[in-house]
Amino acid sequence: MKNKKLILAVVIGLALLGAVFLWLFNSGAPKQETKPEQTNGTENVKVKNSSLKEERDGKLVWELQIGEMEYVKKTDTNVLKDVKGKWYREDGSFLTISSEGGSVAMAKKDVVLKGKAQAALSTGGEVSADEISWLHSEDKITATGKVRIVKDDAVATADKATTDTGIENLRLEGNAEVQKGAGI
Repeated sequence: MKNKKLILAVVIGLALLGAVFLWLFNSGAPKQETKPEQTNGTENVKVKNSSLKEERDGKLVWELQIGEMEYVKKTDTNVLKDVKGKWYREDGSFLTISSEGGSVAMAKKDVVLKGKAQAALSTGGEVSADEISWLHSEDKITATGKVRIVKDDAVATADKATTDTGIENLRLEGNAEVQKGAGI
C-alpha cells in the first residue's frame, strides 16, 4: 500500500513539473488539473533530480535539470533548487542558465533565479548576479545584487540592471560602471 502511494506521489509530481514548464513556454493560462491532487489540501509536492525537455515540430525548445522542485499550494509557487538548463532561440542561438535556486510564481508567470544566478547567450553576452528575474508580462530580464554583464568588448557592473532577452538594450542603476575594451 505504501509503495502505491509513493508511486502515485512521484507520478503526480512529474506530471506537475512537466505541466509547469509547458505552461511557462506556451504562454497559456495554467489549468486547474496541473496542480497536484492532495488528500487533505495542505500538502506540498516535491520532485528530486529530474530532467525535462520540450520539443515543437521536431525541434528542441528547452531542456532543464532540476535538483529539487516543490510546489507550494498556499502561495501557488514552485520553489526550485539547483537549476541548470538551456533555452533554444529561433535564430539558432541558445541561452544557458544556472542558479542555486529560484521560484516560479504561477499566476504571474514570473521566474526568479537566486544564488549565483547566471545566464549566457551562445552568441555572446553574459549576465551574473545574486538574483535574475524574468518578467513574463514585459519579456524583460532584471538582475540585482552584484550585477556583472559582459557583451562584446564591454563589461558593465551595477547594483541593478534591466535588459531585453537578447542583452541588446541595457539600463544600469546604482554604482553603475561600464568599461569598454576591458581586456575580457
